Amino acid sequence: MAADSSIRQILQLVAAYCGAADKAAPAADTVPALVSACQQIARSSSRSDQLLGSQPLQQAQVLEWLTLASAELAGAISDEKLARLNAALASRTFLAGGTAASLADLVLFGLLHPAVSSLPAAQTNQSCNLLRWFDLIQHTADTAAAGFSAVAVPLPAFVPLPPPPASSKPAASAATSATSAATAQVRAR
Repeated sequence: MAADSSIRQILQLVAAYCGAADKAAPAADTVPALVSACQQIARSSSRSDQLLGSQPLQQAQVLEWLTLASAELAGAISDEKLARLNAALASRTFLAGGTAASLADLVLFGLLHPAVSSLPAAQTNQSCNLLRWFDLIQHTADTAAAGFSAVAVPLPAFVPLPPPPASSKPAASAATSATSAATAQVRAR
């Protein structure tokens, strides 16, 4: 389960991102209560469309990620859970799509902060999408103001793609020659 200090930090992060840092945040002592409190803060924000989704699909994705946070990330975060998040982030900049962080991004950032902070260097290459997303959120959402320590995200080793195979011109020429021969036979008739 997330520690009380982590829950407070996540509430502070969401409140600051919503421009409500000076308002009293709802109390939360569990991850499901945290999610509910964050939704309450986001609804009363001028950024509610961005945070909760402006379209039905995006709203559903935000809720899906927040449900995942409540159900699976409330306890210890296993390597398997990190791998699933990494795979989900392979084709996305933000969890629920869009062009800016959603409430799901902020809450999951806070819940994942301890795990990413202590991620062994050997896992860097296996978590490159997760690390890219984490680094983006920590640099765009002013996470330090909420008390999150900056994490030096290790860059994965660059592995260039292998060169394309050499084109086989003789095979292409043979196919062209066969086509030319067939065309010549048709014309000769």
